[in-house]
Amino acid sequence: MTRSRSLRRVAVTLVTLGFLWEFAVAEPVVSEVLNLKPTGQPGTSVVELNGVSCHFSYAVVGGTNEEWEHKLEQEGELYACSIHRPFSASFLFFMNFRVTIMDEGGSFQLMEHEVFDNNGLLLQGEDYQADEEAGTLTSEGASFNGALFRAFAVAGPPSS
Repeated sequence: MTRSRSLRRVAVTLVTLGFLWEFAVAEPVVSEVLNLKPTGQPGTSVVELNGVSCHFSYAVVGGTNEEWEHKLEQEGELYACSIHRPFSASFLFFMNFRVTIMDEGGSFQLMEHEVFDNNGLLLQGEDYQADEEAGTLTSEGASFNGALFRAFAVAGPPSS
């Protein structure tokens, strides 16, 4: 076997080991594809991971059926929940939405949150409401304009 062939074999082995290591230490994640239908009727999706759940409730009108992704990832003691349209802007009008992250005891708090409209603009606090203690983002009682592209929230146990 030539030296270059040996080096190539070592490089391929190292790359393979790198992929295996990345897979072995990857944080847990669950994901669900949602089919949002513009009926104006309430809809709900729940994803659960290690006793923590992310609830997404909504009502939409306009447009046609759209695929959305609802994902929950664990990062240490924190859980990140994302609800988004993976391919393009949405043609749906959200009459309302609510995202809640909770553990089995209902004691999680929001640590971070972001909500984006169809233009990729980060919505401001008056466009939606965040209740850090309840682990909830909602359009209820806010000046939300109905355009949603992505809602993202990170929650974890209350700090002592």
